[in-house]
Amino acid sequence: MNILDFYRQLGPNSDPGPYGWMLNDLPDSLPTLCELVKRQLIHPSQRKEFRGALPPGGQNEDARFTAVPQMLAALHKRNEAGLVMSRPSRQRLIVSCRYHALLLAAILKHRGVPARLRVGFAEYVSDRKGKYVDHWICEVWSDAEGRWLLIDPDTKMVDIPRPDFKMAGDVWLSARQGFTYPSLYGVGRRWGWEPIRQNLIHDFEACLNLEPAYGDGPPLFRVKKSDLTQAQGQLLDEMAHLLQDPDVNLEALIRLQQENDLLQREPIYQAATAVTTSLPPTQPLMAETGLGPITLERARSEDAKALALLSWKAFDDDVNYGAPQKGGPPGYRSDKWQAKIMQAGDYYKVVAANGRIIGGAIIFPQANGVVVLGRIFIQPEVQRQGVGAAVMCLLETLYPAATRWQLDTPTWNKRNHAFYQKMGYTIIGTAGPDGVLFEKVILARVTVQT
Repeated sequence: MNILDFYRQLGPNSDPGPYGWMLNDLPDSLPTLCELVKRQLIHPSQRKEFRGALPPGGQNEDARFTAVPQMLAALHKRNEAGLVMSRPSRQRLIVSCRYHALLLAAILKHRGVPARLRVGFAEYVSDRKGKYVDHWICEVWSDAEGRWLLIDPDTKMVDIPRPDFKMAGDVWLSARQGFTYPSLYGVGRRWGWEPIRQNLIHDFEACLNLEPAYGDGPPLFRVKKSDLTQAQGQLLDEMAHLLQDPDVNLEALIRLQQENDLLQREPIYQAATAVTTSLPPTQPLMAETGLGPITLERARSEDAKALALLSWKAFDDDVNYGAPQKGGPPGYRSDKWQAKIMQAGDYYKVVAANGRIIGGAIIFPQANGVVVLGRIFIQPEVQRQGVGAAVMCLLETLYPAATRWQLDTPTWNKRNHAFYQKMGYTIIGTAGPDGVLFEKVILARVTVQT
């Protein structure tokens, strides 16, 4: 097997598809490409730096994208000039390091340069000395030097010294052998064995050119460290040892995946079909609640003001349930924001029997069977009557092709945590520095009776 040819191949998430033209005629130098990538993207941790100049919504958009074509489509929609240095901040995507690395890998592979994602930990992106934060970068082959270079487009660092980026496999082995403390590695509120184990599996798939997404992996990815059998632990050890030299061990890494069911992707993670609703946009759905019958209908531009006022009241009410102060997500008080977001996602209004709007929900259908619940809010006076649960069930009915639902909520909002867990969601990671990412896997698809 020719190693360099293997890594010249576009992966399932780096293939630009119909947007390949956007990757033509770009600069050649790695520093300039890193600068170009950074001019298209804003890391969620940088939102304060760009306050007042953020894209509509101004929130972490990680959950909206899985693959490069989705990113390129959104970038093109916000600025038809394509990938340009002059892209205004308001037209960028707010996404984390994985997406920076994935976009750079797509650009390089598109022009025939060997590249692969690498997953590990770095102190240079940490705000605490001696702590190593979950981080994704690129490893790029240099013909001129005859070696792989570590490139971090998120921080625009080129040829990072090897000791400065700790590969997940090396951290796993070092922690297993007692040479380092697992608690030094992680992100947000997740530190220790779980992020180390998950990053190890992410890096394994990255070196197989599979380009995984956050919170996504083969069956072994979802086995907690505390539940690992001895055989599963040994499998991870073998994986980590092989990753110490993925070029020499590439065929062994491929065999390891092929011979172990726990490392093979389930079909729902391999399908790259877009999720769409099964009903016409104007057709409402109805459910019974403690408040009486409610309907879920597509929101229209004339609903924007009413939804903004309702959103304002609902999110400010969170101060009674642990919020540090009154406030809400970006645009929660703005009728202009509500109208704009109706163009970017599927916006639904919740209507009571008397015709009054009592809630709203914003949905972002993705590829790979994923649907993101961007926002849901219910009028405080009608809460605790089953309205929220009914809306969640109706939304699932609307998207029968969905295999996974994802959403995020603030770390402090324990009321939301309990509600989402009651609805079948589980925590799979963090969303930015102060959020929790939830996911619900749909095992049996539902159909809609019309």
